[in-house]
Amino acid sequence: MEEAAKSINIGYYVDVVIKKRWFIIIPFCISMITGICISIVLPRIYKAETLILVEPKKVPDDYVKSLVTSDVRSRISTISQKIKSRMYLEKIIIKHKLFDGPEFKGMYMEDKLQVLRKNIGVKVTRSKKGTDSFKIFYQGKYPEKIKNVVNSLATYFIDQSIKVMEGEGLETSLFLAGELKAMKERLEGNENALRKYRENNMGSLPEQLNSNLRSLDRLQMKLSSKQEDFRDAKARLGQIEQAIARTHKRKKEIIVSEDPASTPEVESENLKKLTRMKQVYASLLDKYTEKHPDIIKLKIRIEKFEEIVAKELEEKPEAPEATIIPKPAQIPEADQSEVIMTAQNRESLLEIKEISSDIKKIQGQIRAFESKVEKTPEREAELLSLTRNYDNIKNQYNSLLTRKLEADIFVSMQRKSKGEQFRILDPAKTPRRPISPDMKKLLVLFIAAGLGLGGGIIFLLEFLDSSYKLPDDIEADLDLPVLATIPKLPKPRDKIKKIFHLSITLLFVMINLSLLAVFAIMSIKGVDQVKLLIKRII
Repeated sequence: MEEAAKSINIGYYVDVVIKKRWFIIIPFCISMITGICISIVLPRIYKAETLILVEPKKVPDDYVKSLVTSDVRSRISTISQKIKSRMYLEKIIIKHKLFDGPEFKGMYMEDKLQVLRKNIGVKVTRSKKGTDSFKIFYQGKYPEKIKNVVNSLATYFIDQSIKVMEGEGLETSLFLAGELKAMKERLEGNENALRKYRENNMGSLPEQLNSNLRSLDRLQMKLSSKQEDFRDAKARLGQIEQAIARTHKRKKEIIVSEDPASTPEVESENLKKLTRMKQVYASLLDKYTEKHPDIIKLKIRIEKFEEIVAKELEEKPEAPEATIIPKPAQIPEADQSEVIMTAQNRESLLEIKEISSDIKKIQGQIRAFESKVEKTPEREAELLSLTRNYDNIKNQYNSLLTRKLEADIFVSMQRKSKGEQFRILDPAKTPRRPISPDMKKLLVLFIAAGLGLGGGIIFLLEFLDSSYKLPDDIEADLDLPVLATIPKLPKPRDKIKKIFHLSITLLFVMINLSLLAVFAIMSIKGVDQVKLLIKRII
């Protein structure tokens, strides 16, 4: 803290400012003169405005409902666009001679309109209860013309607001009259569409859903029963085919055993394969239907093996009569069993075919009912949409007559000036004080510019000066203690020069203060008022 206090030498900085005071006095003086000249030269823009009050309706909404759905801000925006239309602004320019000066001689009408639109504005004022007033303003160089323009705009604004309110009421009334006829046609069309929809979708309507579900449950139970019968028939068929295969095997074994010249090894091998395939076939039928790819392939192989075995038996040389005659107790019994099992096999196949046909019919019926049930939500949504549209149209039709009557009453109320109106509360007056340039901002700006420029110059000079200014600088730079400092002895001529410099300094300080006072008075009273005051003094 002590080192920081020693490093800041206020007296040194005061001496620097006093020595280089002209770097502050002269820029400040130039800044004040420049600011005063700019304030005088800059064009002064005046602004006039009028306050328009939004008067509420004299008849409450309980008796006459308003047909104007847009709020005050929207209507003001709409009317403002009409005010800024080319046709009306050209009338304003011609009526009030806004651009008749020599400086506007070569100006095109489009440029004049653009300038006029830019300087016209509408400002809405909102209160706690909502929008209750707004201002129309216009700014320019000539106060009297500005006032006349604002009053003309306010009058035109109120006239247009009355026309807009009446126009909206009349348009609503005409619209309702046309809608009554169209709504009746739509209502009849919806009734016909609803009736046709019910006729075309009979069976899948929402109220028939429970009946469809009950029928679907009955068919599912019937299908389960048929599928159980189908599996039982398949099992029986497999058992019969296995028994037939075993009978064939025993028969071949008897023939082979009595025929020594035959080749039992080859026939026995083919028969074994055929028997195994039939056993696999029977086991697969317990799990799958006859249309399964594995069963179809296996069935084709069985048929081929049966043909091979049959050819082998035909090509086999005939055995002696004593050896091929079966025993009286064996062959007839086997043939009789084979005939019975073959008949049972045909019956099982017919039974399976009938059951398959029944299953297909039941599945078709199930799919039909499932389609109806699946379509029920869609039909319900469509039917609900049709019913809702019908109810909405009916309600609209019933309310149109009432709205038509309300529209007629609203138009009558607007014509009698009993509705919401705009009234000029504060007409525009001739402005006395310009809004531009802002003298207070200019004053602060030029004061800061003068002082900142002088201070910056002094700082820059001190920064560039590398000479020793304080004993501490010598000690810090050369690391040598300073034993004493010898002040400069003044001469008689130096005293006279000092008095002269002091007098000139005081003179310029007074000039700067006078310029500052003039600038401050201009910012407070206005440039025109100061000019008038100077003229009176002169």
